[in-house]
Amino acid sequence: VVVTCRTIFLLPFCRGLIMVSRGRSSDEVVSKATTLSQSVSITNNSTLASQVLSALGGKTSTAKREIVAEQYLKEALDMLTFHDVPDLCRAVPLTTVTRNCAKLMSNSKGSEETYNMSRVVLAIQTFISHNWAVGRFRKWCAISFYFNFKLAAITTLIVVNVVMVLALVGAIPAVITDDDSIPAVYATAVSGPVFFLALFFGRHILAVFQVPSPDVFLDKVCIHQVNHRIQKRGILKLGAFLRVSEEMLILYTNIYLLKLWTVYEVAAFTLQHHDAARKMKVVPVTLVGMMLVAIVLCYLSCLSRVIFFSLGMNTLPATIFVLACSILYMASLRTWQRDKALIQERIRSFKVRDCVCADESDRPIVYSNIAALIRAFGVTPATASLEE
Repeated sequence: VVVTCRTIFLLPFCRGLIMVSRGRSSDEVVSKATTLSQSVSITNNSTLASQVLSALGGKTSTAKREIVAEQYLKEALDMLTFHDVPDLCRAVPLTTVTRNCAKLMSNSKGSEETYNMSRVVLAIQTFISHNWAVGRFRKWCAISFYFNFKLAAITTLIVVNVVMVLALVGAIPAVITDDDSIPAVYATAVSGPVFFLALFFGRHILAVFQVPSPDVFLDKVCIHQVNHRIQKRGILKLGAFLRVSEEMLILYTNIYLLKLWTVYEVAAFTLQHHDAARKMKVVPVTLVGMMLVAIVLCYLSCLSRVIFFSLGMNTLPATIFVLACSILYMASLRTWQRDKALIQERIRSFKVRDCVCADESDRPIVYSNIAALIRAFGVTPATASLEE
């Protein structure tokens, strides 16, 4: 009963902390962007045209409005749809991204082989937004936690209870001390390995049984990195990738809002999805690492107490270990609170000109795309300058 209750309450509690943080961070990241959104989505060319015409304002002559509208309509269509190049809309199975501890996310260098890992699709389930400066293992943990936590929790709960029942009926040897049987030792021992096995490799195990994996967008794989002509077209279609994505997963770190491309992705997704605050999932990479460490420490502390108790030994050392783990975890929570304060400060003082671009030659492209989005959705007059 103790082991079952621990499994039921501990894991959802950890998940709850992630969900609370994710919800708050999502609201914080899109707070400014949503004030610009007009709560519309481009459903067809005529809708987009009417938005552009409306953005031009009543003081502009009809002829000029039509000329400018046609110009920005073509620009917006080229940027936000795949109407001319449907084969560029590509996605990759999640299992491919997380294979070999997310080896694909170790660096941004791609090849013909990596591009062939993706396939042409009509819709993308999750657009993964991240920074290449963040280590691959941290991103692997965050992606696994987001996509596989429910699978890991359910699998652990089932396995723990099965082991408990087998121990109680004598199907497996029980630990005996002072003529008392303590089958909880087995259940506690297997809970940790089963949870992490399902968390990091559950999707791969399901793939063996032909269970489909979610289609996700990863820039390195879905945009050609060798053929520069296709690469340029894919980069210009980044807004279109976001438009056909059901949700956006942000692997958030302290540098996320400092990078120009990721800021553009947030703006493009927010403007094109009226319920962006719900569809945008912000997973702080640091917090995921803290939660995984907390689960490991909790597992080790519980296992040590059960083992000490089953062997008739003094449980004081195990209790001291638990207390030490709690102190370390509280210290890490203080670090997370400082990170949250930094997030809010960066949002308050955000300026697109302050963002960093790894390749400065990309800056004019991003600025041009942002301007096209803002004009198309009527946030500024369609005749506004690039600076405005």
